[in-house]
Amino acid sequence: GFKSGNTRSSGSSIDIGTGAGGLLNLQANRAKELESKFGAFNGSWRASKKLSFDGFAIFSSVDTDQETIASRTFIGTSLEPGAVENTEDRSTQRNQIGIFKLGADYNPNADFSLEYNGQVNLSDVSQFNDFTSEQEGIVRDIDQNESQKPITLDQSVNAYYTQSEKNIFAFEGRYVDAEEDPFYNAIIDPEIDPITDLPTRPFNGRLGLDEEDPYNINQQNLVQSTKLDAKADYWRVLNKKSNINVTVGTSFVNQDYNTNIFQIRNDGSRNDLTGADLGNDVHYKFRDVYGAVHYKFITGKFTITPGATAHSYTIKDRQLGDTNELNFEEILPDFNVRFALRSSENINFDYRRTISFSDVENYALGTVFNNYNSLFNGNNQLSGTTNDRYSLNYFNFNMFNYTNINAGVVYSRQTDAIQSNIDLRSINQESDLINSPFANQTATGFGRFSREFGKIRASVNANLNWSTFNNVINGDATESENITHSYGVSARSNYKDGVNFDVGYNVSFNNSDNGKQVNDATTQTITLNADWQINTYWFLDVDYDLNLFKATGGVSNNYDFLEAALFYNKPDSKWEHKLAANNILNTPEC
Repeated sequence: GFKSGNTRSSGSSIDIGTGAGGLLNLQANRAKELESKFGAFNGSWRASKKLSFDGFAIFSSVDTDQETIASRTFIGTSLEPGAVENTEDRSTQRNQIGIFKLGADYNPNADFSLEYNGQVNLSDVSQFNDFTSEQEGIVRDIDQNESQKPITLDQSVNAYYTQSEKNIFAFEGRYVDAEEDPFYNAIIDPEIDPITDLPTRPFNGRLGLDEEDPYNINQQNLVQSTKLDAKADYWRVLNKKSNINVTVGTSFVNQDYNTNIFQIRNDGSRNDLTGADLGNDVHYKFRDVYGAVHYKFITGKFTITPGATAHSYTIKDRQLGDTNELNFEEILPDFNVRFALRSSENINFDYRRTISFSDVENYALGTVFNNYNSLFNGNNQLSGTTNDRYSLNYFNFNMFNYTNINAGVVYSRQTDAIQSNIDLRSINQESDLINSPFANQTATGFGRFSREFGKIRASVNANLNWSTFNNVINGDATESENITHSYGVSARSNYKDGVNFDVGYNVSFNNSDNGKQVNDATTQTITLNADWQINTYWFLDVDYDLNLFKATGGVSNNYDFLEAALFYNKPDSKWEHKLAANNILNTPEC
């Protein structure tokens, strides 16, 4: 038989950046110390046979301490080698989140349904980094503070209507209203000029900072965003083996972006940095209006779906007293073929062209701080990045011996990719963005085989990834190539009672070449997990992994992590109690 399937995406995307606002997402299971609190409520109400409501509230508070030791080698020039920076970073983060969701479903009959979902996300995130930077024997102390309280309102409405066996309609709408206010503070020791051996202002004094020791630099950001997506689909079922799908839709984005940088002098007074190229006051608009046609038909064991989407784009920004507008049109093709060898075995080929766009922060021309050694400027002449993606996948599942085979290859090519144009001096960099004239490419191959032997499931896997991307560093176009291949084996037991285990070994080889530096690295990971259903009430889970790392230049780093958790839960109880210990071996992240 034939099914119309779900609605397709438009082939274009723009990320307005709502969420954590760029604060570091710490890995909780790799933290030096972790303290978390969690609470949740959910409920549902059936008002009638046709109307029902559901909702939930989630509250979370996580305090995380983390320690990271790293060594970084920066790209140099033909006249001088790249700088080497050794760092120790001791960070403390508090992340408090509240999520509230309300949903409603209205189903008056079998032919029509209406869904509403509304969600509010509230966050209060703060992070402090006690950072030490060592370069050529000179040690600098750098304290960085980041905080923000983002708010996001996300609402969606979906409607589905089957007018007859031949005519099907659908509507999807989504509205997002978000506000982000990230604040950044850095207290930095002066840099030491390697020639004069005297202290200098950060970034060669170009920010207009008064001479101080240390430098107290602050940056306030405010991003207000609204985004509206709406599209309507119509399916005309021609017969049992074919249909045609017509889509019309639009996407609107409005953003206001304000930033300012200021210095707090040692006497407590404030120095507002008011240079023409510092700070931002930007109003940004993005519009995409599109229409698409797809034809789907079955012939023999093949299901074939060709289609195309026509777009009309407008990108407009107002800043520094000027208004800039870009208008252009694109037709984006897509094509899918599925070959069903049998019900549990198939081969699928998919090609699609998509375009992705950036939000206001990449179009804002004024300078902003990324961190203590990085300044950034946007570019309001950016166009979208075009991505051509080809994928071929094979899937086979045998339910008699639970053999699962999955393999595939994916190739993608980006043109007009948004890339960095970097001016690098020692460890300090100033960057802006360009649409690269060179293509970025990625190719991935993967394979996985698993099978059950009694109560043991064993699996082997292999992955290969090759990629090239381009940046401009100190005026020179630089192509970076990266090749990674990895291989793994694992086994997992599935006993109803007693102890179960999960053991695995993975080895990964990486080669990276940016034209000036070549690095080879090998990482071996051994994972051991044991969980024990002690009795009806108690459950114990223990995880251990050992990492062995070697890289070019004799660099090696071996470290291991151990975590354990004990759970207590009475049958039919709504409460579960958990006692957990993370990073029992007190391993710093490297």
